[in-house]
Amino acid sequence: MQLQPEQIALWANKLEQDTGVHLGALQASLLGSQIKLRMQALGLEDADSYYAQVCSSPPEWQSLLARLLVKETQFFRNREALAGIQAFVRQKLATQTQGFGIDVCSLGCATGEEAYSLAASLQQALAEPNESGHGNYYSVTGVDLCAAALQTARAGLYPKSRLQQLTAAEIAAIFDPEQQQFRVKQAIKNRVTFIRGNLCDIDSVVAVPMDVIVCLNVLIYFRRWRRRALLNQLVNRLKPGGLLIIGSGELPGWQNSHLTALNLGGVQAYQRH
Repeated sequence: MQLQPEQIALWANKLEQDTGVHLGALQASLLGSQIKLRMQALGLEDADSYYAQVCSSPPEWQSLLARLLVKETQFFRNREALAGIQAFVRQKLATQTQGFGIDVCSLGCATGEEAYSLAASLQQALAEPNESGHGNYYSVTGVDLCAAALQTARAGLYPKSRLQQLTAAEIAAIFDPEQQQFRVKQAIKNRVTFIRGNLCDIDSVVAVPMDVIVCLNVLIYFRRWRRRALLNQLVNRLKPGGLLIIGSGELPGWQNSHLTALNLGGVQAYQRH
């Protein structure tokens, strides 16, 4: 079975309308191959009938999205950004006279590695009480559209192969060994929440103001106009003084009158006035 160009275009249009993800010409073959694999698994032969089924069955659409949207991710993928967030936290912590709290959002969190990396970095930065002697609080909200990816993220259980970027000391600080796998320590898991959300509906994704919003390696899948629109919406979800971090080169030259660009290394970073 070979999908026709007009069928591929129909699927690509649905994908973009529902998720914002735009497939270039080189990715059209990926879309076609994943559709065919899913049809084979279901014992289907007619692509038009399968399209009608997907449009009427959200669970089946989720199954297909799991094949299309889950991207490669790693623990501590961008250490410069994490170090910058830690410096931001410590700077704020030094000025506090009461207990300190920070809320962080990881957009496009996939299977959870970035969200847990943020949580581990925050826990390290907030390990000591501030000058008032009060304890400190942090929360991380991971957001993704793929239900299957979020199921993995919530479990917090990873094979050793997923920890290759970490030192032995980092593994010991973040994970408890469990047979042949590693589970995120409960103290870290307790601070991380995962929710299913669509970046095309940002009002329902980031419902409360955040101190830090991380949106790395997500915008590259959107058209430029949608990238600008999303970023301008995210600015309104930042607390005064909050940080917005996006991938380097995802929208070069973008500016917003409410933000000041920062030199964080390896990423585009901005601070709200």
